[in-house]
Amino acid sequence: MSSSTLSAYRGVLRAIRFTFRGDTPILQNAVQELKRQTLENSNLKTQEEIDQGIEKLNGVSRFIISNLVQGEKQDDGKYFLNFHDKTELGDNETIKQEWKSYPTIHHHFHSMPPPDPARRDVLISKALSYLLRHGAQKEKLTIDEQGYVKISDILSHQRLKSYKTTRTDLERIVRENDKKRFTIKDDEYICANQGHSLKVVKNENLTPMTVDELKKLNVYHGTYKNKLSVIKNSGGLYVDVEKCVAANIQFYKSLNNVILSSGDETGKISWDLIEKIVDLQGNEINKNDI
Repeated sequence: MSSSTLSAYRGVLRAIRFTFRGDTPILQNAVQELKRQTLENSNLKTQEEIDQGIEKLNGVSRFIISNLVQGEKQDDGKYFLNFHDKTELGDNETIKQEWKSYPTIHHHFHSMPPPDPARRDVLISKALSYLLRHGAQKEKLTIDEQGYVKISDILSHQRLKSYKTTRTDLERIVRENDKKRFTIKDDEYICANQGHSLKVVKNENLTPMTVDELKKLNVYHGTYKNKLSVIKNSGGLYVDVEKCVAANIQFYKSLNNVILSSGDETGKISWDLIEKIVDLQGNEINKNDI
């Protein structure tokens, strides 16, 4: 791909990302369609054909930026149009004529299929994880010390609205998630069961564990072999729970039965508190070899 072709391709990509920001299904499908059409035209031979292809890409980029706007349906049934400083507020007929000059792009933007149901559930689950574990405050969602957000608020957020998420979708994902990542409380609130980076969320949803409870379990952290030397400097793997408790390290059980710990005062479980290292085949690795 020549530098001018690559520049034109990137221009369309930027236009798509700018225009469809926040509408993840459309954005992803638009990017895939751009890639597909670029591949279809990768066999252009003559310079004239290549120049025409580049001009078409540049025209598509200009049109997307200038003439396409997102519309968000309001409670009264009307649509709020997200105009920006690059939007061309011209005559409708003029815009329609320019749009018709890109029939292939026009057809595919209107015929892009939604993601399949399983993929859609994954995307909704990821959006929930981000909002409930990390992004609630940044995204202007009210979250309490236990990590709960009103279901009505979460369903009104653009990240979930872009997938047309319903209350039924939410309940299904909470119920069927293989790692039980979420909990619904009082039929009105939802939280992520673990993994919060938000300082406002405390440990009130976590159950402190005694040394006797911990001794009945194998408490471990999974990782890759090539990370062992790094973990040696920061802690990880099968832990000696008795030594940890003696070192005033607290362990908790989350609502989905995952064992968690905030480590020592530096947020780590030191190497000397590691009991053993075992690979996926069940073979023990000598700590001294790390």
